[in-house]
Amino acid sequence: MILNGGNLEHAGYWEADLSFVSNNFSDPNFVYNNSGSWLVDLGVKDLSNGCWILRVDDKYDIYDDIFLPGKNKHYE
Repeated sequence: MILNGGNLEHAGYWEADLSFVSNNFSDPNFVYNNSGSWLVDLGVKDLSNGCWILRVDDKYDIYDDIFLPGKNKHYE
């Protein structure tokens, strides 16, 4: 998938050997844009600290998500 102008668009087919990844993916996707590329699990619904694809105001982008005490979130 390509992250283009805040939209996630299908960009062809990819295949990977997920045995190189320590996580169990439920919906693995390769996402890329001009800034980089990521192997992401679009099936994850619970956030924790880390790098995430988030939709804010109907636009997708990559964010570093940090949970602060009191269940507050900080996005960079």
